[in-house]
Amino acid sequence: MNKLIRFISVLMLTVFFICNCSKDNSTESQPVNGKITASATGITGQNGNIYAVSAYDSDWSPGSNSPTIAGIMGTITSDNFSFTQNLKAVDDQSPGGLSSEDMSFEPKTYSVVFYVAALGSPPQHYAEVRMEVNGDVTATAPDWANWAHPQ
Repeated sequence: MNKLIRFISVLMLTVFFICNCSKDNSTESQPVNGKITASATGITGQNGNIYAVSAYDSDWSPGSNSPTIAGIMGTITSDNFSFTQNLKAVDDQSPGGLSSEDMSFEPKTYSVVFYVAALGSPPQHYAEVRMEVNGDVTATAPDWANWAHPQ
């Protein structure tokens, strides 16, 4: 009788172990909205010019007429300038056309374009990065020397 109890106990533990190991315990995470933080460092020789960053819901290219969905803008205040800011939603009713609220981006790929221009002039320098949003991400501009510098 004692051997039968041991056998049943071992059998029950084995069945329990097999059942628990065969369960699919994987949890596939769902895509989530996120913010895009734009960051650029080492912008040289542009003191007094304007910088801007725009996000596009399409694959941007120079001359593209895709609408900007989010962005930031400011003045370059030194000869070796850097910034890090969250992109703001476009809002035509807000001063400057940008909301004061950070944009919440749906999970997918966006073009983030960094610009530098003299006040009142079209952008003279730009760089684009593609960002896959699935939670908060940072769009980092390439080194200044790698931006497009048309003459």
